[in-house]
Amino acid sequence: MEWKMSGKQVLLCTIIAANVLLLALIWAKYQIAIPPEAETAVAGSAERTFTEYDYELKKVTETDGWRIEHYELYEITLDDSGDVVSKKPTGETQYMRYWTGR
Repeated sequence: MEWKMSGKQVLLCTIIAANVLLLALIWAKYQIAIPPEAETAVAGSAERTFTEYDYELKKVTETDGWRIEHYELYEITLDDSGDVVSKKPTGETQYMRYWTGR
């Protein structure tokens, strides 16, 4: 003989499980210490900055009929007015080759 749960038993088990989970969440809320909020800076005191990435041509070489352009990627930080705050190389380089036939 196979045992099956009736609809009432399924509903009762679901309600009990949901209540146990809710009680666990309420209990955990009081057990876990939440750190206080960090102090915020006064509005308008800090400048907003934007970061852009740009390749700059470093050198051009000619080898066996190929013109090779060497580019280096820079991280450029700009302020609200578009002035450069900092410019740092990322270490990434790219090469573009063009056939000149010479």
